[in-house]
Amino acid sequence: GTVHWERLERQGRIFDRNWSHYNGAHIVAHHPIMSDEELYGQFIKVWKGFFEKNKDRHAVHMAPIEYEGDTVVAGKQLRKKGIRGQAVITGVGLVSPIGNDKETVLDALKKGRHGIAQITKFDTSHFITGLGAEIKDFNPSEYLSDSECQDFEDPYIQFGLTAARKAIKDSGLTLKEDVIHRDIAMVIGTCNGGLLSGEKEYKWLHGKSDVPFDEKMNLLVKYYGFGKALSHALKIGGEVWVVTTACSSTTAAIGLAQTLIRRGYYKKVLVGGADSLSLASMSGFNGLKAVSAVQTAPFSLPAGLNIGEAACFWMVEEMEHAFLRHAHCYGKIAGHTTTSDAYHPTAPDPRGDGVYRTLAGALRNSGLELKDIGYINAHGTGTEANDRAESKGIAKFIKDSPIPTVSLKSFFAHCMGATGILETTCSLLSMKEGFIPPTINFSQARPGCHLDYVPNSFREKEHKAFISANYAFGGNNAAAVITDWNFPAPATEEKSQKVVISGVGVISSLGLSMEETLKALRTGKRGIGTIERLNLKNMKSALAGLVPELKKSAVDRSLDFSHMNPISQFATVAAKQALDNAGIRVGMSNADKIGIAMGVCNGPNESDHMNSLYTSETYEPNISCFSNITANSTAGWVSNALYLKGVNISLAPGHHAGLQALAYALNSLAQGQADHIIVGASDEVFAHNYWKYDLIDYLYTGEQEKDYRLRFDNDKQKVLGEGAGMIIMEPSDVAEKRGADILGEVLGYGMSMDGGPFLEQNLGIEGLMHAISLALERSGVNKDDIDLVLWAPQGNVQDKKVIDACQHLLGSRYDEVPLATTTFNTGYIESASIMITLACALTCLKEGKDLWPQLTGIAEIDNKTLRRDPRNILVLGSSDVGYNFAAIIKPKKQ
Repeated sequence: GTVHWERLERQGRIFDRNWSHYNGAHIVAHHPIMSDEELYGQFIKVWKGFFEKNKDRHAVHMAPIEYEGDTVVAGKQLRKKGIRGQAVITGVGLVSPIGNDKETVLDALKKGRHGIAQITKFDTSHFITGLGAEIKDFNPSEYLSDSECQDFEDPYIQFGLTAARKAIKDSGLTLKEDVIHRDIAMVIGTCNGGLLSGEKEYKWLHGKSDVPFDEKMNLLVKYYGFGKALSHALKIGGEVWVVTTACSSTTAAIGLAQTLIRRGYYKKVLVGGADSLSLASMSGFNGLKAVSAVQTAPFSLPAGLNIGEAACFWMVEEMEHAFLRHAHCYGKIAGHTTTSDAYHPTAPDPRGDGVYRTLAGALRNSGLELKDIGYINAHGTGTEANDRAESKGIAKFIKDSPIPTVSLKSFFAHCMGATGILETTCSLLSMKEGFIPPTINFSQARPGCHLDYVPNSFREKEHKAFISANYAFGGNNAAAVITDWNFPAPATEEKSQKVVISGVGVISSLGLSMEETLKALRTGKRGIGTIERLNLKNMKSALAGLVPELKKSAVDRSLDFSHMNPISQFATVAAKQALDNAGIRVGMSNADKIGIAMGVCNGPNESDHMNSLYTSETYEPNISCFSNITANSTAGWVSNALYLKGVNISLAPGHHAGLQALAYALNSLAQGQADHIIVGASDEVFAHNYWKYDLIDYLYTGEQEKDYRLRFDNDKQKVLGEGAGMIIMEPSDVAEKRGADILGEVLGYGMSMDGGPFLEQNLGIEGLMHAISLALERSGVNKDDIDLVLWAPQGNVQDKKVIDACQHLLGSRYDEVPLATTTFNTGYIESASIMITLACALTCLKEGKDLWPQLTGIAEIDNKTLRRDPRNILVLGSSDVGYNFAAIIKPKKQ
């Protein structure tokens, strides 16, 4: 038969074969015999001249035609075939040890010019090596204002903001400086975050600096400070995600950016990350004897790594949106995955199993075949164990396929959390130029390393797709499949499964289980007591909600707490309780289908390592502490203890971080990327952090801390608590198949950033109301169908934002809709209080019992009662930092 070309209407205009009017139209073709692939080939052949001339502007994708009556429903079919919802890269910005622009970087990759040299930023005379890869010729004032340079003193923020602005400029987008852009999301990754600010903090503590610790330094130290800084500077007020899975952070961030586009949530996502060279990292890797005395030679001799610093960002857009504005497209994010080794806190699985599963998962998610992959950008740290395990996993993945494997760390060393997107960018730019970059410094292959590593000289090769993968401390793995922008999209069915909650687990100052915690809540008990355990003296504050002594005999004798820090113990206990509560047993047959999404605020206690560093003349590390200080180590410990090999992510937006983990799990499960995900957060009150908060007046004192409640005349004070709250989330069909006892359905979420000044409190309700409206819209729920609000107040003026938002949302119904929290019973558990409250509320509703009495001290809140089974629950999290979270849960009717 003949090809039937169907004209489609777009924005009020008809587009036909007069391509001079082309502006983002789709041509849908039908042929009774030809396959889609054959039809695509014929179309490209017919229009070869046009596309050769305009290849940087236009792409063509074919989809079979579909009719409903006389109406062509191309949009529906294009979505089904995966044509819409594709994530293309339209802007690139970077600062790196081998160049601060694309042209210089490409030239270095072709000429084999590395950026590894003697470190100049700190004393390295006591280490095995002084080599590292520093960013050169960086002038922050080129992209930052004077006030920004002053506010964002930590270099990694300056690097990141510079790279982000370069990417936005390169994309051709112009962001107005006088409005908050809520139509743009941002996903940022970092391993060390504000570690250089942390070094300043400990230098002052040990009398080696005159710069005192203050509120500004506290914000710069926090992971969430990165997101707040970039949100304010760039005026981005959409979702802001902070990914911190150590050395795989920005690779995981790339995948999350694709998810936000694929799910139809955003047309534009800014994604990237940054990390700085630091003495604390150098000391730790030196102590592990992982560094090389010469320039690192991955997969070759001698073994060892160098560390570096970098920042890199992309502007990612939905493909049709990019075409409509005639954007230049570098490439496309075709697929991604995250996994866990579930093996060891620092060492990789020597069998390469994690590597294999990560590569295979990313390829499967992309819909591509192995023959489509031109090369693999390996993690390739240069260390003995990592390179051998990775080579074994890659060999299993590629089988007999002659796919080259390259480590770009031979050019710019290991740039920590920024390394993933930097390496992926280098691979993308090289692919566009028709070559594969080499693994330089290569002498001879090490035992166990027997692949084609493209040694020392680049290789000309036309290819349209590659995989970039990274593997991190804690067994956190991530990979992304990147293709040329016009690589045909495989036919994929967009999944949108219902997601339910089937189990909960809680550990708090009220008890070591959900049962103990709820029993105490119902009697109005407070778990707030003295801080004798912290061994602190001369504190203005004296109370906190500390978890009782944790003994295996009191929780679960099967758990191994060896070498675990308290925050990881809390998380592991709560996670195991949630699995048991859901009736899920983990074994070899299902481990790779069970994952974890962990929210983080402060993360693990780093003080033993940092104190060792600055009390020693030779900067000696505390090795046992160093391997645990990455923010993702807690999720790693949980995965190791419970044998979880599936999705693995750690997110660090600070307060209420558990809700960001819930959102991540919802997206992953709805797209069929796991069968079960443990979702939650964990916090530990450790001495150094308590001391800091006491110093800068973040804690209540005297009678006010004894009578912990809401006080709107107070700016930032609170009573700290510790513990963990975990829930099990899974697709509804999985839950129904195994006969799970469902607690509720997660209908949708919303997030936003206030985007206010970096060093000021963000107390307006606009951002929170935007998050709530998104959650309602995505859930298909009317505001009048909200019958219960769960929140996690701190006990100060920041909480008024949530109350004002609820009054605005509920109107006259505000007086009858309860607001429930556990904070004033347990102390304020920064990332986990909201998850503990959610877990407790769902348990109460399942049991058909009343909620616990509220202790806010405000009669209009405390006197409310839940008069009926709530139709929908609104879960809220917000603080003056600027991150806003909302989720809609539909509890199961009992």
